[in-house]
Amino acid sequence: HLHTDCNVVANTTWFVKNQAIKGDGAGVYAGVQSHLLVAGGAEFAFNTGGNQGGAVYIGLRSVLRAESGVRLVGNTAASGGGVYASTEGTLHLSDGVEFVSNDARLNGGGVHLDAGASLYAANVSWTEHHAENGAALWACRDCLVHLFGRIVIAWNRAEGNGGGIAAAQLLLEGSVVFSFNEASVGGAVHMGADGACMMEARHAVVFNANMATDGAALFAASCIIMFSDGGEFTNNTAHTK
Repeated sequence: HLHTDCNVVANTTWFVKNQAIKGDGAGVYAGVQSHLLVAGGAEFAFNTGGNQGGAVYIGLRSVLRAESGVRLVGNTAASGGGVYASTEGTLHLSDGVEFVSNDARLNGGGVHLDAGASLYAANVSWTEHHAENGAALWACRDCLVHLFGRIVIAWNRAEGNGGGIAAAQLLLEGSVVFSFNEASVGGAVHMGADGACMMEARHAVVFNANMATDGAALFAASCIIMFSDGGEFTNNTAHTK
């Protein structure tokens, strides 16, 4: 438990089968204004958070940097099965970070972003997640999600909205691929919030073989959507209720 103003580096470290039965962050809890760097093939596996953040909880204005092959596998929580970022928290993910088979009973099987939190991810994958909404990633209306480089979001399933991502501010750049994601609304991406939202997709963003009742690839409400420099929608299926 990192309480306040802590700085921790975890290199080639394993966090496995830890439990926070009624709490947050079964693997690591980073409190107010703390900095956590995880690298070198570190792994968070099969941790269980009773509330927020199965593997990692990032507190108020705290920062997580994960890079160089970090894996988060099979973690569970009520929200943020892999990582939960609290108010104004920041996540920087890069260089082969993998989220695999994390689960949230509510929102954000892989990642949950709370009020004012931000996510910047390059060369990262989210596969085989499950949640009520935002199976791979869920972000509240004032959270920024910026994905760039090689991004794979595949085989994720939400019971409600956003088989891959549910967000309100989303920027996609580079080779971003959504494949075989499924939800009731927004098979790959659900864009919507209480106020206006915006999605911008640049370069080779691909939506392939996603499924939903409404919006097999993309569902948007009260939203501005912009595509530039390519983009591909193939084999997506809107099925009957």
